[in-house]
Amino acid sequence: MILFGLPAGSWYFLKDGFNWRKAKLEELAPKGRFLDSYDFSSLDKGEIFEETTYKTTLVKINEDLSKNDITLIDQFKKSRTFLFLVLSDHLITHEEFSSKQPLRYINASSIQTSNEQFKNANYMLLDTAGVVRQYYSGTDKETLTKIVEDIAVILPRKITPDIEMKKPQQQ
Repeated sequence: MILFGLPAGSWYFLKDGFNWRKAKLEELAPKGRFLDSYDFSSLDKGEIFEETTYKTTLVKINEDLSKNDITLIDQFKKSRTFLFLVLSDHLITHEEFSSKQPLRYINASSIQTSNEQFKNANYMLLDTAGVVRQYYSGTDKETLTKIVEDIAVILPRKITPDIEMKKPQQQ
């Protein structure tokens, strides 16, 4: 039983995980550059580019933070490349702002999109190159659960150092 059951069970669960990740990666195929999808001014583009460069960014559009957003930020705040960007065309007040938090606010002069698929988006997930990987309509718990799964797939893994053998000292 141990010789055949355990490896067969392991293979089954690993296969399901592999298939799930493969399906997620197909779903998260690039959908265009974020800065080209909206009609930002040059100053806004520069500010957004500066904030999002080399960051896996979740953009919340035209709404202030909710309790669920704060929970999501806390979940990924130790990741070195995660950024939560609140983007709005009107002033959104933020109570506590710390540079240690992966949270940024940008008040753009205009948030108009020419891309039909992004018109109703509340959230957009960007990879480290500023490419839109997924957009989400809605702010309910199911949407945020999907966002968490997608961020986990898109976030770059920390590179682990290779194991090196110590060379014996010569005398």
